Amino acid sequence: TLLTPVAVTPNSEFGGSIATNLDDDNRVGLNIAWYSNEDVTVDGELFTIDFKVSDTAEYGDSSSVSIECGAKDICNTAGKYFAFYIDDATVTVGASIPGDIYEDGEVTIYDLTLLSRYITSLELFTERQKEAADVNNDELVNILDVIKMAQYLTGWSGVQLMSLNLYSTEESAAPVISVGSASVNATNEAEIPVYIKGNIGIAAYRFVLDYNSEDIEILNITPSDLVGKDAFNTNLGAESQSTDGLIVTSHTSGGNVTDDGVLFTVKIRYKNPVAASVSPISIVDNFDNMGNEYGNYVAAIYETGYALGSDYIVANKVVGDTNFSCELYFDDSYAEQTAKAIIAFYDGDGRMVQLQPSDITVKPGKVDLSIDYDKKAYASYKLMIWEGMNSMKPITAVK
Repeated sequence: TLLTPVAVTPNSEFGGSIATNLDDDNRVGLNIAWYSNEDVTVDGELFTIDFKVSDTAEYGDSSSVSIECGAKDICNTAGKYFAFYIDDATVTVGASIPGDIYEDGEVTIYDLTLLSRYITSLELFTERQKEAADVNNDELVNILDVIKMAQYLTGWSGVQLMSLNLYSTEESAAPVISVGSASVNATNEAEIPVYIKGNIGIAAYRFVLDYNSEDIEILNITPSDLVGKDAFNTNLGAESQSTDGLIVTSHTSGGNVTDDGVLFTVKIRYKNPVAASVSPISIVDNFDNMGNEYGNYVAAIYETGYALGSDYIVANKVVGDTNFSCELYFDDSYAEQTAKAIIAFYDGDGRMVQLQPSDITVKPGKVDLSIDYDKKAYASYKLMIWEGMNSMKPITAVK
């Protein structure tokens, strides 16, 4: 239950031939036969057995390994049989080697690859592998371990695995991770960028995307060149196998990136769109979403984005006796600007009975609007959004 033999390797210096029942799926025990057309008189290893240790094995677990040999199991070329003294061995599961996730006795780029896949929920680890992957010794396996492993493998001075080197920083400002808003095209598809703004320095990120899968489907996720494009990973297509859902990760070789810009772009398709479709896309705000080269988590402010059915829509309208309120949605083509929201009320004959303006700041994403007006009888209304009063040009069609 602890050890499973996976290979038998003979000593090539002895010559001869070796046969085993290792590949017999129905075997009972492991049998090994070695034979030669001449006697061997030198000492040395007869053969080596490689074992796989059970995934459930814990530190300190052990198993004896012994050989059973009958009276006529060992002979020479003259047909004379020999008795051997046999010493049993014990295999004991030792402590994990820091960073040796693959458990082959060394820390290589493959260990970093496995770690990157693990935090993207593309790989499962045993408890021993989790212990080896916790290279910063904080009892967690996350992006900080990815950063430190990358630094170790690229030869950063002073970086030692399994050392806790968290440093406080004097940075008090938090960057903004903003999911963009975009309108669908003729095929009901849209590209939603995810930005970082006010970047104080990050070396890795792991984001969980939250969206309504009944409204939209994610077609693909494309990284930018900003942070570790070659190390970009996502579990898109396998997100149902993760308790977190859809995960996006990337990291640098260990150093901070301080530029603002697009981190990656999410391409979506509306399943059953209408003109006023609004479907939010956000990033789950977790404490370990981002880390920097010093081994610190980087807190951020997260802004929700929207997949829109048109370039400008009004949603959740509430028209009371003396107040009109709604949510306005703009895509990323609208720069932040001061504008006028004007609501015009008409009677049953189509004559305007009231015109009520209000200042508004237009920007990508959701904008809340509330306008008070005098109570008068009306049959219909129109909401208009206008640029600054100097130009008086509508920035949207009248709705």
